This record gives sequence, structure tokens and C-alpha cells, in this order.
Amino acid sequence: MKKYILIFAIGIISWQVDAQSNDRDSLLAHERTLDRPLNVHGGQLRISAGYGFNYNTKRYDADGVETRLKEDGLAYARRKSFAEIKFGITEHLQLSTLIRRQNSLIRSREIYLIGFPSVDNSTQINETEKVGGFEDLYLGLDFRIPLKTRKLDLVISAGSFIPTGRSKTPQPDHSLEVTPENDWHIVYRNFNSPGDGTLVMGIGASMKYRLKTAGLTISAMHYHGLKKEVNDLDWTWQLNNGKFAYRSTGYKRGVPDRLHVTAMLELQPSAYFNVFLYGEFFRPSNGWREWEGGVTEHQNLSMITAGPGFELIITPRIWFRETITFPLLGENMDNGLQFFSTFSFNLFVKQ
Repeated sequence: MKKYILIFAIGIISWQVDAQSNDRDSLLAHERTLDRPLNVHGGQLRISAGYGFNYNTKRYDADGVETRLKEDGLAYARRKSFAEIKFGITEHLQLSTLIRRQNSLIRSREIYLIGFPSVDNSTQINETEKVGGFEDLYLGLDFRIPLKTRKLDLVISAGSFIPTGRSKTPQPDHSLEVTPENDWHIVYRNFNSPGDGTLVMGIGASMKYRLKTAGLTISAMHYHGLKKEVNDLDWTWQLNNGKFAYRSTGYKRGVPDRLHVTAMLELQPSAYFNVFLYGEFFRPSNGWREWEGGVTEHQNLSMITAGPGFELIITPRIWFRETITFPLLGENMDNGLQFFSTFSFNLFVKQ
């Protein structure tokens, strides 16, 4: 994350020093958050960087029943960061690129075995599962339909996640420590990768309706993997003479489709300050994997979150946005309180 902040800061300083002002900069100076179109203006460049922290404390089962993770000896945080660039090819056509990184570490409940490895000794077992690394790179095009009204924006979007992120499950890194009293401490460290392993295409639409000081935005995107199956690895291990030996077995899996719907109700109390209520619905579907000579379909997954937020226009070119969300309903997923912060820098690179 420090690297993103540094790059973002250097970019801001460089553009502020080198960029020449032009007549179109007045758009940014007089445009409220509510008035802003869903795509950037022609010739406008927007660079954004964000960081999110999600403390997962709740688990939803197949019936949507909520339980506390601490009851199962679990609680974990998920950290997300992103960098995004949007450029207005024309006033109605926008090119966007997005790269995200995530990092989470799940710790299971400690297990103690009395009388192992010998009658007079004990063994302590800890297990972690880490998901970390860059996700697949996103490239997209957004077209805002020309309408002769400021009250309504309609945008059609298409894009794809290019398989640049690691997709195969890495080798575990288990360890055994033996105390002078011959007590054992075993740590099982498992890893998962955030990449899909195939090109994932997406299509969707967005709508924004404005009044004088309020507005409603609704967006929906559906993503589908082009490959019917991708290769992955299962890992087994064995403890030999105090060291772990590993063996991998290949299997195939199907990348689930993903439906992502968001809604935002915003109010504009002043020219520089915007408050909003944000909601999000996420549902993966149709995922599967090989298992014991057959195919096992993924469980139904879904999550609905919502919460407040605000955007502050620090300068016409620099904006700050903060969003706080809470889980409302879910199915076979973990979630909890999430904070997400975003800085955006804007300028016109051509008339």
C-alpha cells in the first residue's frame, strides 16, 4: 500500500507542476459531485487510488442465518487496495483500467493434543489460510448515451479481466518446532490465489437520475469466464523426520459467473461536500471443481451490504471519498464492518 501512496503522490506533484491550465479546467472548478457525469469528460484523465479494511466477524450459512465467527474460534481482516485510471476518449466514450490487490489471513482455533508425541508431552496446532497478491487486470469501455437533459445519465459498459494475477494454489509452508522438553508446535500455513486463470468478460449498464440537491445511481455488471475449465492444484503433505514433504495433484475447476449490483442515494448540502447511502449486492454462481472423480458444484453465495459515505472536494482536481458498509444479508459467506478510502486526481490532458 505504501508503494501505491508514493506513486500516487508523485503523480499528483508531477501533474500539478507540469500541466498547463486550459479553459476546460473550469468544468472541474464548477462541477459538484452530484453534477458529475458517470463517465469522465472528453480529454479528462482521472487517477484514483484506494485502500479498504474489512473486519470479518460474521458468517452466513446456506439459510442466511448469521453467526459470530468468534464462536468458531475465527476472526480475520481483509485488506484491499486498488489503482484506477479513467480517460475520456470523447465526451461520451471512456477508457478505464483497474488493478486491485488483496490480503487476508484466517486463523483457526488452536488445538492442543495431550499425550502426543509421547505420554509426557503435548502438541499445539495452529492453522492459517492466506489469500494475497494482485488480482487480474481490468480493462473496460464505457459509453454514455447522448441525452439532452442533465437530469439523466445512461451508460453501457463492457470490459474484461485479463488473467495477470496468480491463479494456481501455491505450495503450503508448514512448520514444526520442538521445544527442549520435546513438546511440539505445528503451524499449517495454506495459501490461496486471487486470480481467475482465464479471461473474464463483463457487460452491464448504469443510470444516474438527478434533482437539484439529490440523486440516485444504479449500476449492474455481469461477468463470465471464457474458459469452461481452468487448471489448479491440490496439495498433500507428510511429516518426515521433522520436516514436511509436499505433493501436488492437478484438478480442474470452473470460474463462477459474478453479478455485481450497486445503488447510491446522494445528497449535495454544499458545493464541496456530498453525502450518500451506498448499497451493494454480490452473487457468484455456476462455479464447480473436480472432486474424487466427479464434479462438485459450489454452494450458492450472495452478500448484501450497505452504509453511509461522503465525498469532499479538497481542490477542483483532488477529491477524497470515504465509505463505511455493514453486512445486511448473506448466504455461505463471511463479512463484517468495512471502511474504504479513495483519493482521486483529475486534469484535462487535451482541449
